[in-house]
Amino acid sequence: MDAGDGHRVYWETSGNPTGTPVLILHGGPGSGTTPGGRRNWDLDRYLIIQMDQRNCGRSTPLASDPTVSLDTNTTQHLISDIEQLRLHWLYHETGRYLPAQWARFRSGVPDSDRDGDLVAAYNRLLNESGDVEVQRSAAQGWCDWEYASVSWEPGWSPSARLHEPDFRLQFACIVARC
Repeated sequence: MDAGDGHRVYWETSGNPTGTPVLILHGGPGSGTTPGGRRNWDLDRYLIIQMDQRNCGRSTPLASDPTVSLDTNTTQHLISDIEQLRLHWLYHETGRYLPAQWARFRSGVPDSDRDGDLVAAYNRLLNESGDVEVQRSAAQGWCDWEYASVSWEPGWSPSARLHEPDFRLQFACIVARC
């Protein structure tokens, strides 16, 4: 995953593709992921996501290169990488597990954007269109997908705020902009 600042962050999944997603961070700093990092998780129950943090494991560039600066390897950068991975996973990969909901999410953007970056397309509709009806429709589509994709948790129920148009718009505008 291109994390910006010249960094590419390695990530992988294992376990149950329709299981509850769990992100495992490796020990370290500097060690990278290993198959043993998932040994405490039930592979039949969980979709395990592992990532190598900046400058280590299979992420590049590696800190072992003496020309590499570690100025952009801070806690805030690592948190940002995790958030970017969460969005990438949620808005680019999960559709294969929820095909009907994914089709509805894709149909919320213009035809020319459906095979591209849906997050960017929704961001344009929500934050750049200037048309309240377009924004509210996009917010509904965004929130429908968001709640469908996180509803895998046992006992999960949607927030009552989902039914508030102003909340949906506020939420979707901010998340799509990330």
